[in-house]
Parts: sequence; C-alpha cells; structure tokens
Amino acid sequence: YYGPRYSPDGAMIVYSRTGGGGLTGSLWSRETGVFVMPAAGGEPERIARRGNDPQFDASGARVYFRTGGGLSKKLMSVGVDGRDEREVFDLKYVNFVEISPDGEWVAFTELYNAYVAPMPRTGGSIELNKDTKAIPVSRLSSDVGSYLHWSADSSRLHWMVGREYVTREVKDAFAFHPDAPRTLPTPAQARGIDV
Repeated sequence: YYGPRYSPDGAMIVYSRTGGGGLTGSLWSRETGVFVMPAAGGEPERIARRGNDPQFDASGARVYFRTGGGLSKKLMSVGVDGRDEREVFDLKYVNFVEISPDGEWVAFTELYNAYVAPMPRTGGSIELNKDTKAIPVSRLSSDVGSYLHWSADSSRLHWMVGREYVTREVKDAFAFHPDAPRTLPTPAQARGIDV
C-alpha cells in the first residue's frame, strides 16, 4: 500500500496497491492498482488496474496516477467511479509529477531538477519534459533532492536537498504571472532552511 492521500473535501482516500517481490513476498499481490475508499472507513473500490502515486484533482471527482516505467511512463486520470480513463502526459524522461491543489499547475522532476508549468486543458495527451514546447516550462531549482510538494494554496513548491528544506514561489518562475517581480530570480537563488 503506497501514497495514501485525502480528497480535497476529506471524504475519501486514494492509494495504490502493488505486488510483492523478493523482500516483501507475494501473499497479498492479487488485487493491484489504484483504490479509493471512504475516509471514515468502508470497502475500498479499485478504479484502475495499474498505477502509482495517485492524487485527487482539485474537484475530487478525478484521480491522477502514474503508470509504466523506464522511458514509457504516463500520467493518467480516471473518475472516482473508475470510468473515463484518460492519458494526460507522456512522461518519457520525467521521474516525478505533482499537480497543484488548485489544479492550475504541474510540477515535475527531470535529471535532478524541478520544473513547473501551467496545467494544460487540451483534452489530449502531450509530452511533458523540460524541453516541451506545448506549454511554457520553467526550471525551479539548481538541484532538487526529494519530496517535491505544493503548499496548500498552490503558490509555492517545496523540496529537500540534503538537510535543506527549499521553497520557491510560482510567481518567481513566470514573467506572465500576475504577481511576478520585474526580474525573475534564478533557480540558484532559491534558499533553504537547514533542518
């Protein structure tokens, strides 16, 4: 069982369930995939037969999840009823994807750096990477470690580099952002807190 998350209203939980292996055994490996269940308890319902790193969309009506591995990764979405599965992104070189809580931004990591882009509303899949031309992409970090995640209000991204907890505001990543400063800071200017 991996990556449990609450829905925006706190009523449901989504998680992924994977098969075992040499270290963990395979006793409970039959029903794998992405599941939702009531937060108060109850029977889980499988909404996708494969996938990991699930997260609800801003409305709580759909779930994003990652599939595949190597150079054939995808970000998919499906309704909480398990219907209407869609491919959102082709993630060939991307290691990790995190949609902002308000659904307006997508953050991702590629080659030890973090990037952010506006969440497209194309209705079809696009290739997401640091060099994509389909949507504007901005580099956030000079180095990214782990645990890339959003602030609750979707205005900042946080991550760890060694023992530093680093934060960068989205407004500092794009000149078109309504609150952007006159001169955008460089990724190297992102400062962390020594934890």
